[in-house]
Amino acid sequence: MLRRTFYLLLAVWSLGWLACSSESAPDAQDGEHEEEHSEAAVVTLSEDQAQLMNIEVDKPQRRQLEGYVSAPARVEAIPTRIADVGTLISGRVREIYVAEGQRVKKGQVLLEIQGLEIGEIKGEYIRTRAALESARANFERQKKLLQENIAAKRAYIEAQAAYQEAKAAFSAADQKLHSIGITDAEAQRLVETAVSEGEHQISSTAATLKIYSPISGIVGKTSVKVGQQVDPDTDIMEVVDSRQVWVVADIYEKNLATVKPGQRVEVITEAYPSRVFSGTLEFMSPVVDEQTRTVKVRTTIDNPEGLLKPEMFATMRIFSSARQESVVVPEAAVQNDGEIDFVFVQLEEDESEEHSDGAESNGHNDHETRWKFKKVPVQVGLTQDGMAQIVAGLTGQETIVVQGAFFLKSEMMKESFGEHGH
Repeated sequence: MLRRTFYLLLAVWSLGWLACSSESAPDAQDGEHEEEHSEAAVVTLSEDQAQLMNIEVDKPQRRQLEGYVSAPARVEAIPTRIADVGTLISGRVREIYVAEGQRVKKGQVLLEIQGLEIGEIKGEYIRTRAALESARANFERQKKLLQENIAAKRAYIEAQAAYQEAKAAFSAADQKLHSIGITDAEAQRLVETAVSEGEHQISSTAATLKIYSPISGIVGKTSVKVGQQVDPDTDIMEVVDSRQVWVVADIYEKNLATVKPGQRVEVITEAYPSRVFSGTLEFMSPVVDEQTRTVKVRTTIDNPEGLLKPEMFATMRIFSSARQESVVVPEAAVQNDGEIDFVFVQLEEDESEEHSDGAESNGHNDHETRWKFKKVPVQVGLTQDGMAQIVAGLTGQETIVVQGAFFLKSEMMKESFGEHGH
């Protein structure tokens, strides 16, 4: 009986020991995985390899950074600096003096049209002006004769009425002439030509009309060609003054608390990546676009060289007034493995394992100088002037890889694949 009880207790103790052993096995395996992961985060290079990869190390910097909101933007022409060139009278294009993309000055002749109605308006102006001069002269003569008691009052009144009628007719013809774009100087030359050549002679050449540029700028587009019939509703040409342009951006709702008019703005384009265009935020739309959930903001940028073209894509940075000292590193120092951002920190010799058994590590002899780098996760904040703000992960005292980090990342991945291959 006593012997049977002893064997029973021995069996129970054996089962308990086996159960404990099996429960502790996963913990040991997890430790092995963590150790493997830790080793994979350290890359060891020989001095020759480091030089070949052009590895450079340095300490992070500390800078006063000005926070900003970045948003996609586009360049727009300012509406008050766009002139749609047209005609107020029908005619046929006789000649075009400018081409698309050409810079023109205010008052410069853009094209010339020809039409019967133009000739009629000019002819009427010449006739009514001549009639006015004749009526004025007759009125002055009758007035003088009346004062000298030579002429009858009836003749004076008739001359006065004819003079007033001629004034009204000329005023209507003058307004009509100017309404189609004839200037005072052109009207005077028209009369002088009529006097010198005769009214009948001028009528054959007066059926043309020059159309002038209302502003200085660049010819944006030309919609007509020589010989084409144009009417008051025909789009003939567009002139754009691009010495100043608008840059319009869309700001998401989440950023509205940090954006307000008056803040400093920088505009960067793909066409001129090294050129920064500066301005001030002038306008914020009072409504949110219900489709994109964004608010339009706008700045005016001086553009004397004409580098910024309407419809060009850009990036707008809207800066806040608050500055903060931050740890910053070159943007090239920050790498990403698909999940996290990280940098490589150079380790001291006593921070990594020494191979005392004489075995080679990564194919290098232990007596040879080796550089060791550890992958350290970081949290990136702002980026500015090629530098990235490190919000978390570095104290600023470390020595990090500032050049060649991409090649180091590739080497780390090769070593990781090599371990899994075993």
